[in-house]
This record gives sequence, structure tokens and C-alpha cells, in this order.
Amino acid sequence: MRRVISLYLPRFATDRIERVRPRPPRPLALVAEAGGRRVLYAVDPVARRAGLRPGMVLADARAQVPALETLPARLREDKADLARLAAWCNRYSPWTAAEDPTVVGAAGDPAALALEQAG
Repeated sequence: MRRVISLYLPRFATDRIERVRPRPPRPLALVAEAGGRRVLYAVDPVARRAGLRPGMVLADARAQVPALETLPARLREDKADLARLAAWCNRYSPWTAAEDPTVVGAAGDPAALALEQAG
């Protein structure tokens, strides 16, 4: 019987940005193109407390939170970093997998890892 641990990383993309570039605590959202519209790909905790969620249309988010700071989402970099994290986890688990963080507008936030729990 295989037991799998699911690691949900709700702030993976924004934490990655903030780790490199510390900033004052104001709402931050990463924006990507989806279906011809600009949507929120990821939001930081301040933006989440203001009611913003991934998948929201950017115009609606700006209407709700005028002080919103936005940066372009770096989908390839997020995917590569998540894959590196999954590979690093191989030292603790014989099997790891990364969710594809490039699926914009999916329910919930885009980053998760799955690890087999052996023994």
C-alpha cells in the first residue's frame, strides 16, 4: 500500500519573489495571461486578506484593492524551482512529484508536491 504526503505550497510563487526582493507589507499579486485576459496567478498573504484569490481578473482585483502591486508571473521559473524542490525531496522519499504550477486560474493556489512515505 502506497502512502503519499501532499505538500500544499500556497505562497510558493510570491515567497520566491519576496525572498529575493524584500518589500513593505502591501498587497502583491503575480499576473499572467489566461484566455486572452490578465488574471492573478498568485497572491501574497496581504492580498489574500484583502479578498483577492488566484484566478481573479486583474481589473476586478484592482477595483477591489487599488493599492495592489503587480508583477508578471514567471511561470517557467516557478515550474523549474518546484521541480528542483521535488528533486531535493528525493533524499527523503523514494518517489516525488511536482504539480504543474503553470495551470493558471485553477482552483486554489498553483504549487504542490507529492512524496511517497515509505515505512
